[in-house]
Amino acid sequence: MPENPDKEALIQMVNGYMVSQALRCVGELGIADKLASGRKTIAEISEPGVIPDALYRVMRALCSIGVFRESDTGFENTALSDLLRKDGADSVWSAAVMMPNEFGLAFNLLPEAVRTGENMFQRANGAPGWEYMVQNPQRGHIFDQLMQALHGHETEALVDTYDFSAAELIVDVGGGNGDVLRAILESHEDVKGLLFDRPDVVERTRRSLEGHTIEPRCRFAGGDFFESVPAAGDIYILRHIIHDWTDDEAISILRSCRTAMPDSGKLLIVEGVIGPGNTPSPFKWLDLVMMLCWGGMERTEKQYSRLVREAGLRLGRVIPTSTPVGVLECLPD
Repeated sequence: MPENPDKEALIQMVNGYMVSQALRCVGELGIADKLASGRKTIAEISEPGVIPDALYRVMRALCSIGVFRESDTGFENTALSDLLRKDGADSVWSAAVMMPNEFGLAFNLLPEAVRTGENMFQRANGAPGWEYMVQNPQRGHIFDQLMQALHGHETEALVDTYDFSAAELIVDVGGGNGDVLRAILESHEDVKGLLFDRPDVVERTRRSLEGHTIEPRCRFAGGDFFESVPAAGDIYILRHIIHDWTDDEAISILRSCRTAMPDSGKLLIVEGVIGPGNTPSPFKWLDLVMMLCWGGMERTEKQYSRLVREAGLRLGRVIPTSTPVGVLECLPD
């Protein structure tokens, strides 16, 4: 009797956890870094405390899907495993060692989350997401690397897509490490910037920009965006901020921005926008991460339009970029 291709395809999907955990295993062991200089035997890449035969079986499985390559003289990297090097270009090492770990533990509780709506990251890891990263600074550092791996390429796309040249002051709300504001100011020598975030984040970013050519044009302010944000900016940016929060919380942040904005100002929400129907989208999967781990959600254009309207704004246009995220340009209503 012929095999059922749909059954085989679904079994592959079901077994996806095996692949992610195998990638986590070799990521934590730094195997791709050990192979960066060339082909090595299993003995050469097995560190003390690792059973060579067990590691061989993991490597053989990953070779079968093209992550590594095996020959008679040992294992070597492929284009895929090069991305698992910690210092490699476009490295996804941080994703390999964190997503199947802390986030994977939360996903084990997905059926219960569907029934209760509970934050499963806290249940699985002992603290809510942001608190966990602060309480575990080594993991928090990996999380910062993960965010850079997932979203770093969006910065250049944003600067290439949107015209910031007419603005005198750009306020980056929740601007984090300053990558976005730095890129904008480097591209527009007459524009000034203000980075707004939690006081501890602001101080860390301020130190990192000391001596940078943009420093004279960059100001910093610490605070709570649920209460207020700095006033009188020409353009306000919320990049990957709104998706972290519930609708009510998101509206509160948007209202803070609207209160601070002049009537001539603009607010840019830089997020993924979920497409209609059965359209494939990474944000439909990221939405599950937000639901399980942060209490937020990814949204459709219609949902964003409703949020900004509740905050006294209107959605003018959605501008696509060369990356999966879009720029939602919002204007005072």
